[in-house]
Amino acid sequence: MRDNLGVLTSLRFIAATGVVIYHSSWYFGYGTHLGRVFSIGLGVSFFFVLSGFVLYYAYPDLPSGRDRARFIAARIARVWPLHAATLLLTIAFLPFPWGTGPVDPTAPPPLLINLFLLQSWVPLPHYFFSFDGDSWSISTEMFFYGMFPILIRSWERTKWAKLAGTALLAGCCAGWATISHLPYLAGENVRSIEALVYIFPPARLFEFTLGVFTAWVWGKYRLRFIRFATLMQIVSILLVVFAMLFFIAVSNDAASHRYISKATVKWLYGSGSAPIFAIAIFSMALSNGVVARALSLRPLVLLGEISFALYLIHPVLLVSLHRSHTLVTCGSPANQLFIYWVLCLTLSFFLWTFIENHAGKAC
Repeated sequence: MRDNLGVLTSLRFIAATGVVIYHSSWYFGYGTHLGRVFSIGLGVSFFFVLSGFVLYYAYPDLPSGRDRARFIAARIARVWPLHAATLLLTIAFLPFPWGTGPVDPTAPPPLLINLFLLQSWVPLPHYFFSFDGDSWSISTEMFFYGMFPILIRSWERTKWAKLAGTALLAGCCAGWATISHLPYLAGENVRSIEALVYIFPPARLFEFTLGVFTAWVWGKYRLRFIRFATLMQIVSILLVVFAMLFFIAVSNDAASHRYISKATVKWLYGSGSAPIFAIAIFSMALSNGVVARALSLRPLVLLGEISFALYLIHPVLLVSLHRSHTLVTCGSPANQLFIYWVLCLTLSFFLWTFIENHAGKAC
């Protein structure tokens, strides 16, 4: 397996930080106004595109059944142990976590569905947001891992068809939500637009496939762009800022769109930035640029290494601290915020060191 580019690892931390700010704004308030005008929570889409890029960069070919089996085993070893540990911490620190029992007594328990990372396939928030709510995206990623050997097979010949097919699949999910007259996600445990266009794995496969395509383009044509690396990196940052402003505005003004369904608006908000994220990843992977060199510094790469643990553990830690009133005793809101981030980063480092990194190397 080839080494990942350090700059791309650092970008994971930046995306994870946006998700943490978005999810913790209800407590600290510092991201509430920001979240209304700036899509700080779009790190999930970035992760999906980046995942496709990194996997194709590391595994451009899986020629044999043994190679494919080893790839799947390595992906499970990299993801599932940390997920299981976070699930156990959720149960330990939150005695009554959300999603502890099914609405239908004959349905499988959310704990079992969550343990096996199947929650994003059940279109009810009682399942896909059960326990550690962020783990739905890991469930979706597991689908991507299973699809990856199929996607890269005969990639040179089939790439355009696969890009178009996965885009059409996302459109079908939005269309399904529209003709079913589904509502936006609310407190009720009912099917929603979000369940079909934001959570459902096939609706997000286009973003992952776009990441694979970006890695193929990068591998084939990157030398033509090396001399423009710094300029491209700066422009890509500006494009990301524009996209995050534009799509939140589209989402906030959803009621005024006469010719675009609510489901399409939701897809645009959650996934519409993917092409711009692909451009940013391509440009940052031209690692001789000034911005990429800055992001390749070892402390930033280390923060990127622990970002998966940070992504999973931050909501559990926040809710447990809130329920125990621990943060209230820490003084001013600024002190509370500082202590929360110190705890998040410290716990993430230990989870990465003793669980994620160890399990990944053992495979």
